[in-house]
Amino acid sequence: MRKSICLMTAVLLAGWWPSIVPAAPELASGDRWPQHSARTVAVDAAGGYVYLARGNVLTVLDSTLGFVGRIDLEGEILGIFYTADHVFAAMGPGGLQIVDVSAPAAPELLPNGFTPSDGTRIDSVFVSGSYAYAVGLNRFSVIDVSQPQNPSEAGSTNLAGLLVYAVNIFVSGQVAAVADQVNGLHLVDISDPQTPAWRSISSLAGAWDVFVSGQQAYVTASAGGMAIVDIADPADPEILGRLAPADSNFLGLFVSGDTAHVADAVNGVREVNVADSAAPTLVQTLAGTRGAYSVTAASGALWVCDGVQGVQKIGADSAQYDPPADAMDLFVDDDFFLYIVDNSAGAGDATEGLRILDAFNLGNFAFQGFVATPGQANAVHVSGDYAYVADGTSGLQIVDVTDKSAPAIVGALDTPDTARDVFVAGDYAYVADGADGLRIIDITDKDQPQAAGTYDTDGTAYGVFVSGDTAYVADGDNGLQIIAVADRHNPTRVGFIDTGGTAYDLVVSGDYAYVADGAGGLQIIRVSQPSAPAIAGSYDTAGTATGVSLSGDYARVADGANGLVTLDISSPAAPAPVAAWSTGTSGQALKVVSVGPYAFVAEGLAGAAVYELSDEDPFTPAPFDPPDSGGSCFINVLVGTD
Repeated sequence: MRKSICLMTAVLLAGWWPSIVPAAPELASGDRWPQHSARTVAVDAAGGYVYLARGNVLTVLDSTLGFVGRIDLEGEILGIFYTADHVFAAMGPGGLQIVDVSAPAAPELLPNGFTPSDGTRIDSVFVSGSYAYAVGLNRFSVIDVSQPQNPSEAGSTNLAGLLVYAVNIFVSGQVAAVADQVNGLHLVDISDPQTPAWRSISSLAGAWDVFVSGQQAYVTASAGGMAIVDIADPADPEILGRLAPADSNFLGLFVSGDTAHVADAVNGVREVNVADSAAPTLVQTLAGTRGAYSVTAASGALWVCDGVQGVQKIGADSAQYDPPADAMDLFVDDDFFLYIVDNSAGAGDATEGLRILDAFNLGNFAFQGFVATPGQANAVHVSGDYAYVADGTSGLQIVDVTDKSAPAIVGALDTPDTARDVFVAGDYAYVADGADGLRIIDITDKDQPQAAGTYDTDGTAYGVFVSGDTAYVADGDNGLQIIAVADRHNPTRVGFIDTGGTAYDLVVSGDYAYVADGAGGLQIIRVSQPSAPAIAGSYDTAGTATGVSLSGDYARVADGANGLVTLDISSPAAPAPVAAWSTGTSGQALKVVSVGPYAFVAEGLAGAAVYELSDEDPFTPAPFDPPDSGGSCFINVLVGTD
């Protein structure tokens, strides 16, 4: 196999891992799909369109936040700026890309982008007149975009400082202001675009965003609130006042008159009175914007990019758009390809389906391919060169994944109810079909799967696991159902037990079935006698247990809002929590897959993540947002006026 060395490492880890002293779970930016939370929005006030960058996908929305069109830029979009029917996208190492959005339903990537002559990055962009001003690391570039099809560099300069990490830029008149997370606020003289000149820096630790109004620059710092800086003399700026509320994380901002609206990732959008530059004051907090990342104002409304809930329009005709990144379930194959099913709301069926990532380098998920499914992708199981998707009201979808870059649906069979889970064993797929119970499908012919048998369970079939000639069904309020499937055309129930909660998922190992039982936590059922299953032990988790997987003597439970819970199950009668290997997650923990010391978690709107639950041989992830991740939203806090 392509990754046999890595797998052998995982097997060896699994063998001796239980003896390791627990250390806190490690998660770094590269261990997630999508990597980033919401950043920025660009609004065309005249035409009524909103431009949203999510991962590598640029999405066009109307003024009600309804979906209009999209385009894949095949790389991570770090920032955008809209003006005159064009969206300018900062693509990091991919330079500057320009998209023609004159036809909003069919945005078009122009053929010639721009990369600085020294090959450095472009992480943020601001367009004024015929020039685009771009920053990346320590380089400041002025780009002539009078002919968007052929951008060219007019001039450039370096930003002074140590390890410059410029993240946002704002241009006003003859001054460009740059927020640098390491060094603070840079001011650059752009009176001559061909010879831009760095003038000064104001030390503001964690500087994140900047907005210029008149002779003042308003700067947010993720570690230090907001500062107001007099920039009348760019060579000698003066900090006039600060605001740093306790328990806050100031990121994006927009200023209009005496009011600044600040995106606070902890509290929501904060309204700040800046009439007195020396003493800005907090006026109110707009609740309901969890994870606020950036904010802008246009057409009498505030537009907020929210890392948890997507884009929100606050004010007249309020609206919301959820970025389609709703990871429901996942599967990791023997070659460390990660398969994610995305049952997303907000942009229609085209964004719901199966996504394949290369997870071999765990800190650097790499996008491989995507295929939309006709229904609501709820679960996935991979066997050989095929992925089997439980696709809600569209039943079972069979996807050929031989070419990971071009997965394709080759066969399908609708089921009577709602396909919620699937397990493949041999030539059969076993589907948990909601109110219709267990469906068994002959998949010998992948192009034309055939119904084989069915057993209508008493409850709602949410999960299924097959071992030998026995199928185990997590049957909602009716607990665990045990069904003999030696005769695939005539399955029969041989045993059942009420688990007390709502059985959503399960895994069977040896004499025990481990059931994620909703509010009932983890239930461990002895199934050595299928006709008389009995509860051996249980642990009531703090959240809602909807997923479970095993690794050695440990069970990992996806526990909803409570995150990932690890339990020591070496004694089935007395499962015990392992606090050091349990962690909160960015979204609702829905399903979990274990591979040695690693736990892959489907986290709903927060996407998917992998956590290392060992302090031995830790990997060092590199930041990366896999292309076509569907990403999260990036909104530039700038309104085009040209």
